[in-house]
Amino acid sequence: MYRNVSLHISGVLFAIGLSLASCNQDVKDPQDNDNERAAATIRFKNDTQFYVQVHQVSFSGQVVAELTPGESVLIEAQPSENHGVGSTYCVTYQYNVADESDVYSGKVFAEGLDPNAQLTFDIQAGAAYTKQIPIPDGIEFSKAFIRIRNASTPASASAAPQFELAYYGTSYKQAGNQEVSVPMGKTGVYELASGDFSNYRLQSVFNEIAMPSTQLQNGFVYDFVFTNEGNAASVIPDVKRPIKPRPVSQWEKTISSYRQITLQDATLEPYLKSIARYALSDWRSNYPLNKIISNGDTLVAGWWDFGALSNIVQATGVSEPYEVAAITAKDAEWNSTVFPTVNGYAGTASVAYHTTFNDIVPLSDGGYAVLATYAKGTRCGLWLFFLNANGQFVSEVDIPPAEDNLQSLLGIKLASVNGGFLVLGTEKVYAEADDEWFDTSSQFIRKYTENGTLQWERKYVESACDRNFAICGVETVGGYIVCGYAGDGYAIKTIVLTLNKADGSVTASRSFGTASDFMLPYSATADMAGNVFITGVSTEEGGDLSKAYILKLDAGGSEVWLKRYGNRRNNLLFDLTIFDNLLTATGSANDSAGDADDYYSWQFGKGWALKIDTETGIVLKNISREDVSAFNSIVKLADGGYALAALKSVNNAEPYWFNTFAVKTNEYLEF
Repeated sequence: MYRNVSLHISGVLFAIGLSLASCNQDVKDPQDNDNERAAATIRFKNDTQFYVQVHQVSFSGQVVAELTPGESVLIEAQPSENHGVGSTYCVTYQYNVADESDVYSGKVFAEGLDPNAQLTFDIQAGAAYTKQIPIPDGIEFSKAFIRIRNASTPASASAAPQFELAYYGTSYKQAGNQEVSVPMGKTGVYELASGDFSNYRLQSVFNEIAMPSTQLQNGFVYDFVFTNEGNAASVIPDVKRPIKPRPVSQWEKTISSYRQITLQDATLEPYLKSIARYALSDWRSNYPLNKIISNGDTLVAGWWDFGALSNIVQATGVSEPYEVAAITAKDAEWNSTVFPTVNGYAGTASVAYHTTFNDIVPLSDGGYAVLATYAKGTRCGLWLFFLNANGQFVSEVDIPPAEDNLQSLLGIKLASVNGGFLVLGTEKVYAEADDEWFDTSSQFIRKYTENGTLQWERKYVESACDRNFAICGVETVGGYIVCGYAGDGYAIKTIVLTLNKADGSVTASRSFGTASDFMLPYSATADMAGNVFITGVSTEEGGDLSKAYILKLDAGGSEVWLKRYGNRRNNLLFDLTIFDNLLTATGSANDSAGDADDYYSWQFGKGWALKIDTETGIVLKNISREDVSAFNSIVKLADGGYALAALKSVNNAEPYWFNTFAVKTNEYLEF
C-alpha cells in the first residue's frame, strides 16, 4: 500500500453531476456470499502512469487493491452471484503533480475519477483472471494546484530569501508537507478549489508582491516563478497545464555511432603540420557539430563524420584532409543518405573532395539546401547542394577558392529567409600561396533563391581584428540580422549586422564584448514583434570562467537586456527557439577546467536546457541531463513538443569520440 487516502467521492459526484452506472448500484457485497465456494484470483495490472485504487462495487466502495505506476497486485475474490451479469470493480486515479527534484512540498496527489473506469465480469469459482487497469478517458479532478518556484537570489551572503503565500495576511500552507515558507531554489505546491485566484501575495523578509490574478480551473496545474532580480521582486506566470501523466520522450534514436581510430604518435606530428589541416582547423570548433530541423511532418538531422583509417592516413598528405560529409533523413527511422566517395573523397563527380558538413535548411518545395566546406589543394571552397524531399541529390553550386591559392572560403551556417536563404561564413586571405596561416579575414554573406541563384554577396570586416566570422543569421521585418564574431588574439567580440534585404548593404553595425574578454555567438532567432535573441558563450570581464549568454535586441537593434546563465566553469548554449513568449535554449553545462572557448569542453558536461521568459530573461525552468553531454540543436514541432539533437561523449580523452542522438520531448520540455 503506498498511502492512505480518504476520498470524499460523494461530494465530488454531487458537484460534477456524473452518472456512474453500475458503480453506483446497490449491489450485494460479494464477501457476503457463501464462503464455502472456492475463491477466484484476480491480478490487477497497472500500466498507467497513475497511482490507482480499485474499489469493490462502487467508487465509494471498499478498496481491495492499491497500485503504483507499473505495479501488479493479486487478490482473492468470491464468485459472482448475480446470474451471470458479473461483479464490478471501479477505479479511481491519483497523480503526483509535484515530482520534480526541486519540489519542497513533497508528494502532492491530484485525486480524480473516470466514470467509465469500471471492470465488470463474471467470476467463476476457482478461476484466475488478469485485468488491465483502464487508461482514463475524461478524468475529473476536484482541485486545482498552484506551483511557485523560488528563483530569488540572496540579498547577502547570510540572507537566503524565503517566501510565504499569504491570503489577506494569513499564510497559506503548502500541500504535502504543510509547511509555510518555501526556501530559495525550491518549489512550493498549493491545493486550491476552482475560482478567482486574487488577493494572494508572496511575502519575504525583503519584499511583498501581489500574485497575478488568475481564474483557476479544477484539474489544472498553474506554474509561477518568484524572483527578486534587480532588487525588484516579481512573479512571472509560466504555464497552465492539465493534470495528466507526463510521458517520457516519445522516441530517442541514435543517429550515428562514430567510429574513431586513435592517431598514433607516428602519424600525429605530420598530421598537425599539414598545410591543408591548418586551412580547415580554426573554424570548426565555433558552432555545434549537428543540426536538427523540421520540414512538415519530417525531421531531418545532419552531422559531419570522420572517415575510415585510410582517410586518416591520407590526412598526413598536404592536400588531403580527412573530413567526410554525411546527411541523414528522416522521421524517427533516420534513413541515412551518405554521399558516395570518388577516389576516397565525399561528394559528386564535379565536387570530389574531402568535405565537411556545415548546415541544412528546409525549402518550400519539401526539399533541402545543404552547405559544406571542401578541401581543394591547400585551401577550402564552398559546396552548396540541393536534395529533394526523399533526400536524393538534385543539383549543386560549387564556389571554389581562388586559383592563385591566396583565398580560402569556409562555410559556417545557413539562415532561412523569405524566398531563399543566406550562406554565412568567412573568407581568409593569405599573403603568399604557400602560407599556412591567413593574413586577413572577412565575414561573408551570400543571398540565394531556393533554386540556387545568387542574388547578392557582401563582405564585412571589423577593423583591428584578425578574425572575422559570420556565424548565424535571422530575418526580421527590418532586414536580415547577421551575427558573427571578430577577434584579436583571445579577445572576441560578438558582431551584429543589420542588412538591407534588397542588396545586402550594411545599415547598422554593433559590437558586444570588451577587449579583455570574449563573447562568441552560436545561434539567433526572432519573435513576431521583430525582437532578436542571440545566444552564445562569454567570459565575464577579467575572468576565466565562462557562462552562456543571451542577448535581446528590439526591432530597432537596440539592446533590451543581456543575461548570463550558469554557475559552473564552462556553460554553453548552442541553439534557441521561441514560441508563445517563451525562449527555449539548449547546450551543455559542465565543470571542465579547459578553456572556455574550447568547444570540446562539452565532453565533460551534461545536456542543458533552459526555458526563459522573453520579457525579463528570467529562467523559468532549468534542466540538465547526465545521459547526454550536450544538446546541440532544438526545433519546435507542430504537435507542441520539441525535437533535440544531442551528443554523448564516449571517451573523455578523445573529443572526437561521441554518439549522436535525436530526442523528442513534450510541450513542457519534459523528456
